[in-house]
Amino acid sequence: MSPSISVRTGQLVDPVLTNLGRRYRPKGLIADIVCPKVPVTKETGKYPVWESRDFFATDVDPLVPDRAPKKEIDVSLSTEPYVCEEYGLKASVSRREKENTDDLIGLREGKQQAVQDQLNLHRELRVATMMRKTTNGGDLTLGATPSKNWNEAEATIESDVVTAIEAIEDATGMEPNAIIIPKHVARQIAKQEDIREIFKYTVDGRQLLGAGDAILPPEIWGLKTIIPGGRRATNKEGQANEFSRIWGDHVRVIYLNPSPNKETPSVAYTFTARDWETRTWSDDDPEVDYVSPSHIVDERVVAPDVGYEIASVLS
Repeated sequence: MSPSISVRTGQLVDPVLTNLGRRYRPKGLIADIVCPKVPVTKETGKYPVWESRDFFATDVDPLVPDRAPKKEIDVSLSTEPYVCEEYGLKASVSRREKENTDDLIGLREGKQQAVQDQLNLHRELRVATMMRKTTNGGDLTLGATPSKNWNEAEATIESDVVTAIEAIEDATGMEPNAIIIPKHVARQIAKQEDIREIFKYTVDGRQLLGAGDAILPPEIWGLKTIIPGGRRATNKEGQANEFSRIWGDHVRVIYLNPSPNKETPSVAYTFTARDWETRTWSDDDPEVDYVSPSHIVDERVVAPDVGYEIASVLS
């Protein structure tokens, strides 16, 4: 793949840095899993919204007596808009930096990775924020707080999760298939005595002492476990480092479409008019080379009633 050039701006699409940006991800980010990308041809458009009742209704008797016409049913369909926006940042390599480095390629890739990291953290934060209940600033319609905080001995974790599952089933007729549990929450679940009692019959106890996704089994209560661990810096440049957890202390029970496309429901999609692309160009004053990853997307909760937030599960 050779670089393509824009005559108007003199910017090159760098295939090496573009591919680097596509494969490089800060550890613990899950936006691509829970908000999968769906390609679209235009930056603005509409996606279909089906009335779920139409697929589960039994109020019209399908019995057809001899010589009688079949009864007709209606299937409601509406549309909602998406609007893709460009997200991008740039970093520069000065002439003096180039002259004083022993690894120019590594220098450029390091700058690219730093920019890509920040863009991915911004994306993760957008997705985590929208996948909260509307009363908590997000777009999900269902949710509650736990009956007892999950880091307390009396916690009823299983009951809280089952309540979320049944709320989605009651609202939509669909069965959720995934649960998002932030890593520090997963550690607390693994330590809770009632949960340990369950796990000791279903999973090698040594797994509970592991790290990452091994903190919990890959599936619990019939739900695929998704364990984010992403953090972001909240301090200003030059101040002491402070980090916050992007997904907070909140658990989400959701439905994910195994074959993402805008015609069928899933809790959220990323409408993608242009996927990751890295451009490079040079300026003479100051003498610098720029590297700039960007993409044109709209992350959107498209099925707000197949997601349930169990908010603030830790004290």
